[in-house]
Amino acid sequence: MTKKDMRRDFLKLKKSLIFIIFIFSILFFSQSIYTKVFYEGSQNNWGNVYKEYNLDKVSYRNMVSYRIKENEKEYDETTDLIIHFNEQKKEEFKVLGNYRITEALYIPNLDNKVYGNASANFSLTHHKIKLLAEKGSFLYPGSKIGDFTISFWVYPQASYEGNELFSYYSPAYNRSTDKIEFTGFKAYLIDNVVYIKFDNLFSLKGIPVSFVINSGIELDIVKWQHIAFTFNKYNGKFTCYKNNHKTGIFYFTDSGKENGTTLEGIIPNELRTYLIIGQSFFGNIDEFVIEKKVEDDFDLTQYRREGGYLLSKVLDLDFYSTKVLKFETKSVTENKTSISIYYRIMEDFYDENDQIIPWKIYDENSVIKGRYLQWKIVFYPSYEGKYTPQLIDLILTILPNYPPSPPNNVNYRLLPNSQVEIYWNKNIESDVIGYYVYYGTKSKQYICNDAVEGQSPIFTEKNSIIITLRPETEYFVAIKAVDNAYYPQRSDFSKEIVFRTK
Repeated sequence: MTKKDMRRDFLKLKKSLIFIIFIFSILFFSQSIYTKVFYEGSQNNWGNVYKEYNLDKVSYRNMVSYRIKENEKEYDETTDLIIHFNEQKKEEFKVLGNYRITEALYIPNLDNKVYGNASANFSLTHHKIKLLAEKGSFLYPGSKIGDFTISFWVYPQASYEGNELFSYYSPAYNRSTDKIEFTGFKAYLIDNVVYIKFDNLFSLKGIPVSFVINSGIELDIVKWQHIAFTFNKYNGKFTCYKNNHKTGIFYFTDSGKENGTTLEGIIPNELRTYLIIGQSFFGNIDEFVIEKKVEDDFDLTQYRREGGYLLSKVLDLDFYSTKVLKFETKSVTENKTSISIYYRIMEDFYDENDQIIPWKIYDENSVIKGRYLQWKIVFYPSYEGKYTPQLIDLILTILPNYPPSPPNNVNYRLLPNSQVEIYWNKNIESDVIGYYVYYGTKSKQYICNDAVEGQSPIFTEKNSIIITLRPETEYFVAIKAVDNAYYPQRSDFSKEIVFRTK
């Protein structure tokens, strides 16, 4: 082969490569023109969210992001009191439940906490939370003592003899003895062990009794720990917990044993005092809860183990058979946390809460096509519930299935016997399956039944048609292209033509 032949072959190959690159560039560029990208978080501020479950909104670089809720207690029908201590200023202090605030003297600690924004630091002699039990509370005077659970997190910074964690305790008239006697209960420390004293709240055959319990809970200094006490009114069982482990079981019965006669508990009408938290205690307290039930298992994880999810509205993508090209998340999923994307898509509208249409998990090979899209993002914490994923943004890329463009260069040719041939340029869209030919005797009014081939509009798969009309009559004609979408979409009208038949 001569150098001239080699040069000629090289030039041919070069031209072929240039042509292929040119065609590829056109295809790529044309698709990029028509794709749409939606940034649900950074641009839409999560405006398409329909429902949040077990998730909190948190700030991330001046944007809203989502993570799994911390394991704070939620208010329900058994709630007597919840104090989250989340307020960053003590003047904003609030409680949930059947109590009225009379004093809130403490220092919000934003750095050392279990849940939420802060905990309560009690470090001065006058620091305490003072609450008045209102009607509905299990501590309201005259109320029978039923099932209850008292739980909280505590972080002792030092231990002093007689330090009180909480109390509902004061002098009150005792009808049985006709004397003023200390009445109520309190939890306090001796040698760093939690004791609970009950005076004149429980009675046997109408006679009030008093007793002290060594809970078996030894507090660890400068360390968070969860403390709980439960009482079952049916068998008198009183259980103490530290970090979800039982440290002591006691029976409020005549014999102090399981099968004895249960003591009757009642808050005397004469006991008019306050529930006081943190008085003469040196340390932090967080998440103080009283419930009107026996809790036998405490979930102490940082984040809710069942995870959470974010559910969108049903999004109208505007055009049938639109393709969803990609879902992407901008997120932080460290320490074995994860996020999964689910979707469902239909050509017909459906309700956000529909239970029949199945969800599909998204991956890069998913073929997603339709008009009405709903997405769900599921959050999974680490196994032990210590860490949560954080979703910063959701990016959705779609390729709308736009209706065809109107046919152009519409023209006609008059034929004998009142026939006319109408023709136009073939549409370049690959999904066009045919054309509708509209005709009428008035401009832009295409309601007519004159053609032998059928009333307006007449469908044809080709880019031309011959129709037979009334002789010597003026007609106005326009064309619409139609695609192969689930519900076929028609283009706008082409430029109108007008002619008079022979």
